[in-house]
Amino acid sequence: MINKILLAKKEGPNNVRTNYRNLNSRNKDDVIKMYLHVVIMKEARCLYLLPILLIYKNFQVKYIALSI
Repeated sequence: MINKILLAKKEGPNNVRTNYRNLNSRNKDDVIKMYLHVVIMKEARCLYLLPILLIYKNFQVKYIALSI
């Protein structure tokens, strides 16, 4: 089961803010928003990043993160 999804909002060329939202929370409608873009975090030590396409609430996310 996908516990966490890796979401990041690009605020600049080198400034990326990441948000981790729990899919089991009651804010499932806010998990994926249009202004959030998924990025590959190379320094993520506890997450597997899989290049698959997840469609949730009519928004497309190219990368999801599975918690180990």
